[in-house]
Amino acid sequence: MMSAGIAWWVLVVIAIAWLIRAARNTGVGHGAGAGGAASARALLDDQFARGEVAVEDYRERRRHLDTP
Repeated sequence: MMSAGIAWWVLVVIAIAWLIRAARNTGVGHGAGAGGAASARALLDDQFARGEVAVEDYRERRRHLDTP
């Protein structure tokens, strides 16, 4: 009887871990989709804000990202 209770809780823990892992894998930002360009723009904006990208380089890259 005791081993059946332990087995039940082991299955519950495994199921919860599987659900958490599945939820993480379906998040936004995986692969190159519609969010890819927005993410690239956000990264470029951050680099520009930190002074890592010159103004002309920023404008050229931004123009390239905004072109379909």
